[in-house]
Amino acid sequence: MLNLRDKDTSMSSDKRQDILDTALQLFVEQGFHATSTASLAKAAGVANGTVFHHFGSKQGLISTLYLDIKSQLATDILPDEIPALPMNSQDIKLLSASIWNSAIDWAVDNPMKQQFFKTFSHSSVLDQTIRDEAMKKVMGFIEQLIVIGQQQGLLSQFPIELMLENCYGQYTHSAGYFIAHPQHAQSTEHRDAAFAMFWNALSVSTE
Repeated sequence: MLNLRDKDTSMSSDKRQDILDTALQLFVEQGFHATSTASLAKAAGVANGTVFHHFGSKQGLISTLYLDIKSQLATDILPDEIPALPMNSQDIKLLSASIWNSAIDWAVDNPMKQQFFKTFSHSSVLDQTIRDEAMKKVMGFIEQLIVIGQQQGLLSQFPIELMLENCYGQYTHSAGYFIAHPQHAQSTEHRDAAFAMFWNALSVSTE
């Protein structure tokens, strides 16, 4: 039987999630600065003070939202750990393709969250430390994979940070394409082409 304390905790958790869900929609549709905490609270069906109780400020709210969604993305697309070493070139490419396609699937299934990333990933609204923390949730694993690929001579010896930005940029644009053209989202031809362009930008030229 649920006691009163558990019930209060559950209700508080529900309100917190309602605020996050509402913030996602309003920040994407209206923008961060155009969305007041009062209008957000009204849309979420909570008191204005409840927003500040859970997040401290509107800045705290968008930071929490960004980190939460990045965590969801990481959980959905990444394996729990790098497979046992040594990994050969084929293993690295197959694992990269698996992560890439899982990320595209996630974006197609969560278009509003993907749009939120596109809008705010490089926005001054988010503190750099928040963006760095969020990036590590997803890209920390990718960074390990790139380092292994470079050590094996499979991937180009470009600066890691630049390669990570390139990975993220290509993913964002490809995800946007498949969201805008859902008829191609499950097309093997289009999906293979998207990954091939991504992979060719990272791998060592064979010419």
